[in-house]
Amino acid sequence: MLKNTGDQMDALELAEKAKKQNIIDMAVGFTAMMPLFQERSADLIKEKLADLFEGLDRISSDHDFSKMHRDFCQWFVKTIRLAKTEEPSSYGHAAKVLDLALKVYVYYCKMPSPAKQESLMPRLNGAIDMPILRLNKDLLSFGSKKS
Repeated sequence: MLKNTGDQMDALELAEKAKKQNIIDMAVGFTAMMPLFQERSADLIKEKLADLFEGLDRISSDHDFSKMHRDFCQWFVKTIRLAKTEEPSSYGHAAKVLDLALKVYVYYCKMPSPAKQESLMPRLNGAIDMPILRLNKDLLSFGSKKS
């Protein structure tokens, strides 16, 4: 096994880094929102998520989680612009990207560790957007109609 020497990482660290990056790439892809944003936004978002996910081990309370979520969303609104109008993205865009990325990273991939996953799970937000709200409205309307 290779040992750390200077700037070199050992094989295990390289594999772990690649795993995390693959999960982030997958998570951002699942949002299906990147076409809404300007070119190269996906790279900025992935970089920010990588930094954020490195700090998940330090989340120990609802307050910590809320602060992390708010900080990401504020960064997103200031940094990421819409492709068509060049206007700032919305807080809702930011929250959806983060909430889906966290769901993939924490819920599906049990990151950063199975033990930390358990403590983070109750804090995860469901990603709700207009298509989901419309579907629920339609389902509720359909269910309330009398035959």
